[in-house]
Amino acid sequence: TVKGSLLLLEHVNLNVGSAALAKTFYIRGIGCCEDPFRAAKCKSLHCNVGAHCQFHTAGPEHESYIAAEGPQVWRGEIVVVYRTKGEAQEAGTRLRELALSELKETAIRVEAQSSSVRVTCPFGNKFVLREATGQEAEGLDERNGRRQGSEGSAPLGIASLVLSCPDGAAREIAEFYRSYLHMETRVEGSKAIIEGGLACCQTIEYHETKHMPAYTGDHFCMYISDFESVFNKCRAAGIVWVNPRFVHLDETRTWEDALKYKQFRFKSILGKDGRLIMEQEHEVRMVEHPSFPLLNHWT
Repeated sequence: TVKGSLLLLEHVNLNVGSAALAKTFYIRGIGCCEDPFRAAKCKSLHCNVGAHCQFHTAGPEHESYIAAEGPQVWRGEIVVVYRTKGEAQEAGTRLRELALSELKETAIRVEAQSSSVRVTCPFGNKFVLREATGQEAEGLDERNGRRQGSEGSAPLGIASLVLSCPDGAAREIAEFYRSYLHMETRVEGSKAIIEGGLACCQTIEYHETKHMPAYTGDHFCMYISDFESVFNKCRAAGIVWVNPRFVHLDETRTWEDALKYKQFRFKSILGKDGRLIMEQEHEVRMVEHPSFPLLNHWT
């Protein structure tokens, strides 16, 4: 079962300083496996994270402008979960070995804690590796659907995307996701938590900070169940957005476009009075999108 409209946090897209170093980190370290069907035709490295999720990491080898702009840095943490605590620790061991060898001259850091491994990737992005909870293991299980070619992935998937938000903004951000995106939300102190996925296995979290990091243009992709209503609300608010970098994939401005591409994008998160709280690109897909990896367990 699913609460709210969020069916799946499917991928995170981060530009990297080197596709070769990214491949070493994500595949040999984290334990992802390269998407064999995207390798030859994509301007990006696509890595499967479990049966449902992916990381998309384009480097200067794929798009030359990235060399000048530099890597994108996620403004928070990405939580990757494994079947057991031992498997998460094994990933930490692999990453420590790489930090002493192929990734030695990068920003990589690995810190083992009692119940998790905290990792900074070669480009400055922060990850938490840990054992999946029962709900996470249930929702991310391959029995709910499997992306072809993901069979070699060590992690179960992406359990949480944690982002910084401006001080005092958590409650309004939760309300934005509830009213515009029809998602289940709650506020815990200075944190907005958006829940979804099968068995409530995934969250988006916004943690307030007094020193908001600069946005470098990364994005995440999600599948939702109430696509038409959500699109109409976002269009009425004037936040439907076309990313000029990805017009070869989608260029949605109208409902007819949304039906054609089976997705739309926005990056403005609004307060109650319509003012801009912060920017974070969302790629929002309907379940009819050809890349949707889940079976229809929520109906």
